[in-house]
Amino acid sequence: MAVESEIFNKTFDLLEAALGDSAFQRWNGASFSGKFLMSLFEVIATGVSKNLPAIEAMTPDNRNELLVEKAKNLQNNPTFSNNSGAGVRGTTRLANLLPIAEDLMKP
Repeated sequence: MAVESEIFNKTFDLLEAALGDSAFQRWNGASFSGKFLMSLFEVIATGVSKNLPAIEAMTPDNRNELLVEKAKNLQNNPTFSNNSGAGVRGTTRLANLLPIAEDLMKP
């Protein structure tokens, strides 16, 4: 099993390659824009790290396409949209989003 620092570095290297500075911004239908969103960070980073072996096994183009599409579609998930945004406490957000992060980012 990879050490935590390896998993961390590989996770964020993959996100940088696929999404660059837009990794944790909302998709507005045309592009990623706006501020850094903690809920996107928590779900995307956790989900990618949990699926790292499967994602790494993909070709770079397929991997990048997968990560972009998953990031675009997160806000369409009812559990994600109901537990992110203004008015949702951090403890509530984490309790509801972290358990589904792996499945949401699964190839």
